Amino acid sequence: SYTLLVEDRKGFMDFMVEKGIHTSPVQSIGTKHDRFPHVPLPGAEWYGARNVAIPNGWWLTEEERAHILKSVLEWLKIWARGTEAIHAT
Repeated sequence: SYTLLVEDRKGFMDFMVEKGIHTSPVQSIGTKHDRFPHVPLPGAEWYGARNVAIPNGWWLTEEERAHILKSVLEWLKIWARGTEAIHAT
């Protein structure tokens, strides 16, 4: 898999499912587990909220890779339009 960082991980993952592309969070933050004391780790928490893996490997066909790339770029355009609307208000 290949890791991306996205501001709206759930929205991105839902969008990719609609496109037929499986994604998953890369890792969870260790401080969320009971066996570790909770220590504020703002960088790790920021990363943990945004990381998402997209398919990447030799087994993907050229068409599948193109579909994944096209879908990621489409999401970026949609997300950018949404942030432009927020900043315009």
